[in-house]
Amino acid sequence: MNVLDEDQIKAVEKMHNGCILVGGVGSGKTRTALAFYEKNYKDKVLYVITTAKKRNSKDWEEEAKLFDIREPIVDSWNNISKYIHKEHAFFIFDEQHATTYGKWGKSFITIAHHNIWITLSATPADTHMDLMCHFIANRYFRTVSEFKQKHVRYSHYVTAFPKIEGYYDEYILERLENQMYVNLRDKRKTKRHDELVLCDWNGKAYKAAWKDRWNPFEDKPIENVAELFQVIRRIVNTDPTRFKELGIIYLKHPKIIVFYNFDYELDMLKQWCLENDIYFREYNGHKHEDVPEGDAWIYLVQYFNCEAWNCTDTDTLVFFSQTYSYKCMEQAAGRIDRKNTPFIDLYYYKLFSHSPIDIAIKGCLEHKKNFNERRFYDQC
Repeated sequence: MNVLDEDQIKAVEKMHNGCILVGGVGSGKTRTALAFYEKNYKDKVLYVITTAKKRNSKDWEEEAKLFDIREPIVDSWNNISKYIHKEHAFFIFDEQHATTYGKWGKSFITIAHHNIWITLSATPADTHMDLMCHFIANRYFRTVSEFKQKHVRYSHYVTAFPKIEGYYDEYILERLENQMYVNLRDKRKTKRHDELVLCDWNGKAYKAAWKDRWNPFEDKPIENVAELFQVIRRIVNTDPTRFKELGIIYLKHPKIIVFYNFDYELDMLKQWCLENDIYFREYNGHKHEDVPEGDAWIYLVQYFNCEAWNCTDTDTLVFFSQTYSYKCMEQAAGRIDRKNTPFIDLYYYKLFSHSPIDIAIKGCLEHKKNFNERRFYDQC
């Protein structure tokens, strides 16, 4: 236990089979989970279901050595169905990916019913539905149907996809959630500085896209709502002032992680780096390059790669464009906010415009909610 701090030791004492350990990114959930296993269930075979990157990086195996745990079986969520026949073992589900009753959710429930298990999560669930599989895994409900019949209130309007309006007896669900959650307090010394950087936007092109349904990038009419949002986001995210502001930030902080959404942003960012003779590397669906080394660099990271890696060589992160997901934003921010970072002050620059889409996304994220395109469209 001497490898744990005071808050981690307290969390271990509160943990139990079927719990969800909630702690901020970089708070030491991995180490705490292994300590709980070593203290209570070290006679059982240890399985860890995590992200593919974290599996490949061998982070779990390295942490396990601190507790003399030999050869934990670590695999990715993509392969979770391989373990549905395992029994009497101990499973750690790293990050809460079993949020729907799909392939992962069904496999998770099957494994949970025949083994000891815990889940690790950086943020609490957004809705009660996100915890449905955990409710069933803990045998609070026998089936999905039972959970929905007792607690889910659907809209009376008939649509292709039923819309949830609320929940019956919500206090019961809150009580069950409190039984599952174990909070890992985090008294790290870092201080986050959030800087909102105002950028311009092409209001004329935005209006033409929204009102006239015209795609200026392909010089043709916009065909559907999905394309409409792609176009207006591209108009906003590619404004030249964003690159001007990024250059100003780079002069202050020569080592920067830049998070972005779309491939066209990546192409423009790479071209900008080349034109300004800036050393860069990238981590996205095309390339999985490591964090650059040296005294000056930019690391271009797509948002869906915001988990299971960290960097303690820089104190600066730039959100070049906004993500729709609050959880994703928090995961991204946590890449540099680690317990072992040598920095006290961490700087987060959020590039933002006064365009309607940016304002709406920002409002949702500030309330710790995800942005919904359809809801925004219907309100306009």
